[in-house]
Amino acid sequence: MPYCGLTNYLFISYAHVDNSERWVDLFHERLLNKLKQLDRGADFTIWRDRKLTGGDIFTEEIDRQLKSSSLLISILSPNGLDSSWCQKERQCFERAVGATGGLRLRTKSRAIRVTKTPCLGDKDRLIFGTLGYEFYMRSEQTGRFSEFHPSLPEFDARVLDLAQEIYSQLQELRNRALAPPPDMSVYVASVTSDLASWRTQLVDQLVAWNCRVPPEPMSFAELSTSAIQARLDHCAVSIRLIGSKRGIIPEDEELSVDLLQLSCARALEVDRIICHVGTPHNGWQNLPKIPVVRGKEDLITSPYNLLQLIEDRIGSLRKAGRERDNVLPTVYIVCNPSEFDDALRLKKCLESEEPCAAMLPIREVDDARVRLMDHRRTLKECEAVVIYWGAASSSSWFREQQREVIVARKKRRSRQMPVLCLTSSPHANAEADTLPGLPLQRISGLDCLHLRQYFCYLEIAGDGTQA
Repeated sequence: MPYCGLTNYLFISYAHVDNSERWVDLFHERLLNKLKQLDRGADFTIWRDRKLTGGDIFTEEIDRQLKSSSLLISILSPNGLDSSWCQKERQCFERAVGATGGLRLRTKSRAIRVTKTPCLGDKDRLIFGTLGYEFYMRSEQTGRFSEFHPSLPEFDARVLDLAQEIYSQLQELRNRALAPPPDMSVYVASVTSDLASWRTQLVDQLVAWNCRVPPEPMSFAELSTSAIQARLDHCAVSIRLIGSKRGIIPEDEELSVDLLQLSCARALEVDRIICHVGTPHNGWQNLPKIPVVRGKEDLITSPYNLLQLIEDRIGSLRKAGRERDNVLPTVYIVCNPSEFDDALRLKKCLESEEPCAAMLPIREVDDARVRLMDHRRTLKECEAVVIYWGAASSSSWFREQQREVIVARKKRRSRQMPVLCLTSSPHANAEADTLPGLPLQRISGLDCLHLRQYFCYLEIAGDGTQA
């Protein structure tokens, strides 16, 4: 099974002209062999379009395979660097991985650059912002370069380095997929560009500590008081970095976005940690004073002490049991075992968009009675349900899941259980298969940008009642 619940381990992006003398063919073959040497038990899958022509057209099949891949390898050269296929594949992958944990894995990127031929001004090095793997050597005396031909030992050595990097990232993706649902939400405020790297390191560490971090706003419309408060809801702690640059002032607001987020946290009485990175801008001194500021608020003047303070705060909250006041609602994703990988993508997307902990059915147990018992117990204990009806499932399977949910709802009496049904099945009829209180929505894909519009059906309060 793929480490991230996706069909492909790797997607290789390349230009037709770069496969002269079968360079890409041999790169693909050697890389697959090195990965199998690192883990003989894994069924590694590498996808690339073998039908590329001189035009290198971006097709629907390429789009589908990109969305089903754990990692992207872009083979770059002057031939393909500025072509539309390279840009579209990279953009499609960056959007797709939002449903499986995002583009970053701690300090690494899931998009890996392989440079076959150096580009003018080293433009290739700017593509992913990472060191990448260069399959050429440049002379310090003359400045000229020579490519690593597949017959050279340097070629195999570089492929081995790359294979070890890929294997490490795949293991990290597997650990992330198998990790228990986050038990605490922490709000990390949006920052100006000069503080972006600090925020990224902070988010990576919080995720490693099994915390959920609500996603950053994606548009100016989301930089409003109501939108910020919605993200702060269910968060146990809010963190903001204040630097020398003043953020933008959203439309219809009076404060810059960094101060607006702090003001919202104070109004909601969410515990706050404020960190100065350098000298704070003048707007910080002019922040309107609130007569009584409720909730714990810590101010530190050095980002180097920030992680220790946050770790101590999270530890104390968990030890004291205060996280129960901000417990994440449990959403149970019901799926056919044959479509577990698709449901895993849905889980990652749901947890990245909503303050919840998503659960999937057990499938490691062979005894069908044990699986059914666990299924019914989870229906009894969860706060909301998503039924995923994929293309491989029958109408009778979906109807049986509806019956199970209806029975579980009747046993709840006063406690409501929101339910959302999503389908990509060609056998589904949204109007005919919808039952009262079980809305069925047809979806065309499992990317977060498409799915988020349906999550409103799962709005639940922190105590597990319907909002």
